[in-house]
Amino acid sequence: MSRRPSPFAAARLGLALTLSLALIAATFTPTPSRISPKLPSPALQTQTSLLIDALYYDTYLANEPEEAVALINVGSAAVDLAGWSISDGEGTVTFPGYSLAPGARVWAARTATSFQQEFGFKPDFEYGGDSDPAVPDMNGTAPAFANSGDEVILLDPAGTTVDALVYEAGDVTIAGWSGPALFPYTQGYFGAEGQILYRKLDQTTAMPIPDTDTLADWAQATDDDIDGKKVQYPGWDLLRYFFPLKTTQTANLTYLIAPDNIFDAYLAEINKANSYIHIEGYSFTNAHIADALVAKLQAGVQVRVLLEEEIVNGISDQERWICQQIEANGGECWFMYNDDPTDVHDRYTFQHAKFTVVDGVTLLTGSENLNGSSMPADDKADGTWGNRGVYIITDAPDLVNHALDIFTHDLDPANHKDVRRWDPAIDAPPAGFSPDYTTGGTGYSVQFPDPLVLSGTFDFEVVQSPDNSLRLQDSLLGLVARAGAGGVVLVEQLYERTYWGPSTSDPATDPNPRLEAYIDAARRGADVRILLDSYYDDPADPRGNAATCNYVNNIASSEGLDLACLIGNPSGTGIHNKMVLVWDGSQGWTHTGSINGSENSSKNNRELAVQVRSTAGYNYLADLFEYDWVVSGGAPIFPTPTPTATATFTATPTATATPTASATPTFTPTYTPAATATPTFTDTPTASATPTATATATPTFTPTYTPTPAGPNHLLIREVFYDTPGKDSDEEWIEIYNPTGSTVDLSGYKLGDEETRGGGEGMYRFPGGASIAPGQVLVVALKATGFRALYGFDPDYEVKDSDPAVPDMSVYSAWAGGTIALSNTGDQVLLLDETDTSVDVVTYERGSYPGVVAHPGVASGHSIERSPADQDTDDCSLDFVDRFPPTPGG
Repeated sequence: MSRRPSPFAAARLGLALTLSLALIAATFTPTPSRISPKLPSPALQTQTSLLIDALYYDTYLANEPEEAVALINVGSAAVDLAGWSISDGEGTVTFPGYSLAPGARVWAARTATSFQQEFGFKPDFEYGGDSDPAVPDMNGTAPAFANSGDEVILLDPAGTTVDALVYEAGDVTIAGWSGPALFPYTQGYFGAEGQILYRKLDQTTAMPIPDTDTLADWAQATDDDIDGKKVQYPGWDLLRYFFPLKTTQTANLTYLIAPDNIFDAYLAEINKANSYIHIEGYSFTNAHIADALVAKLQAGVQVRVLLEEEIVNGISDQERWICQQIEANGGECWFMYNDDPTDVHDRYTFQHAKFTVVDGVTLLTGSENLNGSSMPADDKADGTWGNRGVYIITDAPDLVNHALDIFTHDLDPANHKDVRRWDPAIDAPPAGFSPDYTTGGTGYSVQFPDPLVLSGTFDFEVVQSPDNSLRLQDSLLGLVARAGAGGVVLVEQLYERTYWGPSTSDPATDPNPRLEAYIDAARRGADVRILLDSYYDDPADPRGNAATCNYVNNIASSEGLDLACLIGNPSGTGIHNKMVLVWDGSQGWTHTGSINGSENSSKNNRELAVQVRSTAGYNYLADLFEYDWVVSGGAPIFPTPTPTATATFTATPTATATPTASATPTFTPTYTPAATATPTFTDTPTASATPTATATATPTFTPTYTPTPAGPNHLLIREVFYDTPGKDSDEEWIEIYNPTGSTVDLSGYKLGDEETRGGGEGMYRFPGGASIAPGQVLVVALKATGFRALYGFDPDYEVKDSDPAVPDMSVYSAWAGGTIALSNTGDQVLLLDETDTSVDVVTYERGSYPGVVAHPGVASGHSIERSPADQDTDDCSLDFVDRFPPTPGG
């Protein structure tokens, strides 16, 4: 087996990396933080630009009032929906006039209020009666899509069928459809009820694949193991997160190993909090961490926790007690849950992601829950006992903001009823309950007493389920595809199913694409090792870890591959890791997070993982893998196993952080050879580091932990749409948000793009009696008619009087007499209070304002949106993200 770089090879690589940084920069082109969906090329267009995009027919509510159909414009020009109809062959309803922009989607629901209850947003049209006056009505006889099977027919204004969908027992002979009917994808956790049939989406564009009028166009089709066999349920943010976040950031990055060094490092970050701590996890039973959170609450730090209610074996009394303590001290403990009798249906099978955001500047995430077995608090001097897992900590702003965005959308009780707050009446622990503080043990001798701390420029990719974890060009499968001859793939997982699909299936019919990707890497010439858990494994399970290793090892033997699989339990309570390491022949990559090797983990859970290009990180975790592999019964992987080594890190902190002055990690695997060396762990070598086999490296890092205030006490500009797809002077809009706890009287407030009193741009005043409630969002459009043409509903206010039904803003001539016209190349947006003091200012591209950093700008058709919604640092490049499609009022 070819050798992956040991820490000593990394030290020698240090100088080479320094010399080749320019080459790396030239050959690696980072993808933007949010890839912009593109339209398919004209050659891929169908005979019509309007298609049926999705169908929601077997719904959750009684009598199914929230049935709905989505349409999409895949063409390059807007389509006027006036006269277009949808039908099931019995009932037909016709759209009113509406301009559907290129690439845009619209939903038509039977009952708008019921649809909003399940999906978390209003449909664009309703056709079963006027339940919501704000939603335009369709005319005709409402279709009723049968659960046993039916047809959805799209008719143009001339009554010609231009597209059709036939599902289950529907009539496959109708025009617009060919071949067998489409069925929902059902097996395991994938139920038919509540499932949305939707088109397969191109991984590059997020647009439907070319239409063939067959079931192969649809994501539920079983002809495709990557883009098919998919599900979707109401409330998912699939389009928002369709593309993984990809970014290159200069940041601090720390790798933690459980159970060896994770607890102290996690606790240290919690103790740094000055403003807030947001935690999203599966379960939480570690009383020591609970006490730390309570102490922060008592010091005025906000704490919000979102957990899974339906965990295996149910919520423990210990977790009930922890939530009780958090709530009693002013924090919030929430659960994502399901309750069919009360029409509550959770969006994801399990909320299984594990991440913490501290003060909006630090992200902690990985494989471990906040439990005693994952994060033991015992003194490690005499050993410990617990799960094998990995966490990372980083202050990379894009990753922090992305995690906050996920947290905000997952914990959104205003729009999703599947989250509920801890209730003392049903969630309290038994009276007199005494928490258990016992963690750890002595059976496992700690091998990695200190985390690996790095500072440099890293390529990051955030992977999440169910939105984007199963893709060929990036995410995990794309990462593994980097490994070929001369490469290495090391996999350490709680489990990796032998195959997906029903338990009666097999690898040929329902392959596990992750497992097959590892095997294919070996076929390309990479050295591949797979280590799976034995502690929880059922040897009789045909898809269990023992069966997986038997399958893999048989392939390795029959094909002569450098591929092997083992099961083991290196640290006491099982391998809980979800780690894949890839050496692509020249550099190392790490994949760590919460995603297990099951179909449900990739397609139906909320999960999170982070991929990092870091040779030092790869080496650190490869040493972990090597130790675990050998103690699990495997032969040393590399020709020269990693020797016992002592690496000394002398940090040079700034006044804003107090890292440990020095740490001395000692790696002492049981197969210790005689050689001794001092490895260098640094991805960005500096002049002060002398990477030789015997040198002591002194990496310099300057973490900048800048706490965000506890929350703005003033109104904020939340989203700005300045470069619209049509006529800017008709379609531009600005969104304001009230993050405070009180209603604000807006009658004295002004909004505009003139930064100087007496200037020539615009400043407009809200009408008398206007107000904004706590947490409310208001949209101010230039023209209501232009806004309505884009979105199908009215803004809250308009600047120019285009619709008497929409309240008008008035020119505030004491400041400026012009009109608002947001420049596409740069401008500023000001919100003034009653005294004409600016309470919030947003600048972008060439726009400028004293003390405010401009956002770099976005593509035409995109908006800039504040994320998280209550973050205001006056640095718009940090406070705002590229949003496509824009989300007015969302």
